[in-house]
Amino acid sequence: MRWVRFDAGDASRIGRLDGDVVLPVAADRIQDVIAGRGMEPAGSELPVADLRLLAPVSPSKVLAVGQD
Repeated sequence: MRWVRFDAGDASRIGRLDGDVVLPVAADRIQDVIAGRGMEPAGSELPVADLRLLAPVSPSKVLAVGQD
């Protein structure tokens, strides 16, 4: 079973990838799925070809260190 984050037009959503379809789930973040929350279906299956897949997580901060 693979979990993906995808663009749903107005916001990103989480879904379970099964072959060439994605089943959206109730979780708002992939971290919720890892913790076992929000895994119940929240919509109908969507063809993966019609979706834009996103990076699995969206960081709240990006840290950088400058080196010479």
